[in-house]
Amino acid sequence: EITQPQGAYTSPRNQQFYAFFQPLTDHLIWVGFADKATQHYGPSGRLFPSRLREGTGYAVSFEGGNDAWVTLYIRTGDREETKRVFDKLMSDQKEIEASITPPDQEWHWNRHTSNDFSSVSVRRDGSIDYQPEKLDETRSWMLDMLPKFKEVFDPRVEKILRDLSAGDGV
Repeated sequence: EITQPQGAYTSPRNQQFYAFFQPLTDHLIWVGFADKATQHYGPSGRLFPSRLREGTGYAVSFEGGNDAWVTLYIRTGDREETKRVFDKLMSDQKEIEASITPPDQEWHWNRHTSNDFSSVSVRRDGSIDYQPEKLDETRSWMLDMLPKFKEVFDPRVEKILRDLSAGDGV
């Protein structure tokens, strides 16, 4: 630590997250999924901003003891607008879920009423402490799910935002 530049030290745990997410991030940027990735709520997650609206994007993360997540993160900059976008998506919940995953997947639709964001996530077992082959499987799942999320959610969110801008109230 003493020989490294100030601020260069990262914990072994953070290095694990970096080693897991960097190949995923590099691939998604290379294929044009997003222009960049940012840490999302610390080193255990990455957010790929959407081109639709700043603050909205697609995230992958590890949370809790054994949770791997792929998430649509909705934050439009206007709390009420964010909730209207979420509510409209929620009205198509069954259709959305069926078009992305098999019926047995664990979905979480979170309006987050007291916050300025909402989220739609799918969860599976996954931990940064998995053996390398299981980590590769988790990364592959994330790489499979993210484009499916974007393909299904981007047109819907874009239409909802357009309708809201036109004053249709959605």
